[in-house]
Amino acid sequence: MAKTSIGETLRKNIFIVLFIVLAVVASATIYYSVKSMSPTMPVIVAADNIKVGSVITRDMLATKYFPPDAVPPTAFTTTQDIIGKTVINGPIVHGDMIRQEHLSTEGSLKAMLHSFTPEGWHAIELPSGTGLGLQGLKKGDYVQIYGDTFTDNGLAAGVIVPDAIILSVAGQDLGEDNHIIAVPKQYVGVVADCIVKGQPMVLALPDAVPEHILLNEPATTEPVDKPAEENTAEESSTVEQEEE
Repeated sequence: MAKTSIGETLRKNIFIVLFIVLAVVASATIYYSVKSMSPTMPVIVAADNIKVGSVITRDMLATKYFPPDAVPPTAFTTTQDIIGKTVINGPIVHGDMIRQEHLSTEGSLKAMLHSFTPEGWHAIELPSGTGLGLQGLKKGDYVQIYGDTFTDNGLAAGVIVPDAIILSVAGQDLGEDNHIIAVPKQYVGVVADCIVKGQPMVLALPDAVPEHILLNEPATTEPVDKPAEENTAEESSTVEQEEE
């Protein structure tokens, strides 16, 4: 029995092959025609990965079109509703829809305070020049503040704020000329006192973050004793009056 060549087989089945090809082309045409006729709506998505604490700018956003039934009610359809808002839940991955639950309705600084710190912390600005030698600081970094403290041997530099977190880096983020930090409520007075009296402060970047910061727990330590020029003057005045 003679073997049938491939060419002869194709010639005999040419109509079947053509039918299959035409069926595939027709199916694809119908699919894309139906898809193009289906209603879609613009939705704002992340043009790149966006970290928590980021303030949304135009270059972070892109527009994609989705069927209405695939768009959650909290998604955004215009960029003006997003630009300037701060990301508090994330990160938002590239291509993901940006939703209301990702963003804060508060101001940028307050949103960052709530994003990076435990409850009850306060934001405070440092004097210009403080900590500028620490190149590479970024928001969210854990730092400590050193200043004048009383010791058994007299006045010496020591930790006056053991827990602080960078909220805004000088020249970046919020565009300030100085760092903005967050500290536990009990340390606000310590930092403010140094600023008002013009006492120097130094930032230090530890090599590890304490567990209570990682666990988002409130600080339990209390401020150390600092030089109190006014109190000393008052005490001296009282002693002199008693001697008289």
